[in-house]
Amino acid sequence: MQRKKTGNIMYSLKVIRQNLQFIGKTWVKILGIFASIVSIFFVFWTWDDLHIKSAQMKFVIILMLGMIALILSIIWTCVIIRSKVIWESASGKIKVCYSDIIKEGFNKRNKEEKLFVIPVNLCFDTIVD
Repeated sequence: MQRKKTGNIMYSLKVIRQNLQFIGKTWVKILGIFASIVSIFFVFWTWDDLHIKSAQMKFVIILMLGMIALILSIIWTCVIIRSKVIWESASGKIKVCYSDIIKEGFNKRNKEEKLFVIPVNLCFDTIVD
């Protein structure tokens, strides 16, 4: 049981490491959304209205918003989206995704023409060395 948990953690870290650039871009977008919401909030209220006077507490709150944005970007990228566009032009794009191939290939909403490439080795399993 312990080995399975360690394997899942290592796999999760590998997925995060592979998508680090996309996670960073998503993190900046989420941080921008948070900054916009905080800016609109502070149009009507101040730190004194919230009874927060120390600079350390303000720093901790802003740091926590950044950490929440980072966690949300990791969840969005690695759990919800699970895909990454690695090349795009006017005529098409190459997208790498972790998904069920049947759901992706026979999607009733998206009727565009798709070509799937599945990596295999000499034994025709999906473990690619």
